[in-house]
Amino acid sequence: MEIGARKTIWWLVMACSASGLAIWLIIVLMRGFSSNNALIWIPFVSPIFLVVSCLALRKLYREQPSRFSGHWQVSLGDLVFISTSTGLFMAFWRATLSADSIAYLLMGLLTTVLLLFSLLLAARTGFPTWQVKYIFAVGHLFRLLGFIGTGLFAFFIILMLFVEPSHLSDILRDVFIENRSGPVLLVWPMRVGLAVLIPGLLMCELSLRYRILPEERQESDASA
Repeated sequence: MEIGARKTIWWLVMACSASGLAIWLIIVLMRGFSSNNALIWIPFVSPIFLVVSCLALRKLYREQPSRFSGHWQVSLGDLVFISTSTGLFMAFWRATLSADSIAYLLMGLLTTVLLLFSLLLAARTGFPTWQVKYIFAVGHLFRLLGFIGTGLFAFFIILMLFVEPSHLSDILRDVFIENRSGPVLLVWPMRVGLAVLIPGLLMCELSLRYRILPEERQESDASA
C-alpha cells in the first residue's frame, strides 16, 4: 500500500478516535457519568487509538516528508475570502442547526478555523495560481470535515449497537433519510462530512498535480 493511502487511513483512525471522545463527552454532559454505562470503555480505548495513529502518522511523514515550496501566510484576498465564507458557513449551519443557537455558532467557528488552516496549508504547499490554491484549500476543508463526519458516523454506529442494536436500521433511516431523530450537533456534521469527503479527496488530488515543487521554486528563484 502506498504511503499516501496509509496516511489517509491513519488520519481516519485519528478522526474516529477523537470523535469517539467527543461523543462520550457530549453524553456525559447531557446525562451525567455512569460507571455502569456500556460506553465506559470509550475514554480508555479512544486515547490508545489516538496515540497509535499519531505515532503511525509521525513515522509515515518521516518516511515521506511533505515537500513544501511556499510560506505560512495569507494574503488580503484570502482574508476577504475567509470573511465571505464565514457568513456563508454561519447561514448554512443556522439553517441546519436552528434548534440550537449555540451549536450553529460552534460549527460556524469550527468551519472557519478549518478553512483558515486549509488556506495556510495551501500557501505553504505552493501553487502556481490562486484558482488552484483555492481549489486545494476548499478540498482540504471538505477533507477535514469528511474525516470528522466519518469518525462521528463510526462511533454513532457503535453507540447504536450498544444501546438499540435491534433498531439500528430504523434509527439510521430516521436520522439520515427521514430526518426525525438524533441530536443535531452530531447528526448534521455526520451528514455534511460523509457528503463532502469524496469531493474533498478528489479536489486535493487534482490540485496537487499542479503544485510547485521545491526544486522548481529554487530554479525559478535562481533564474530570477
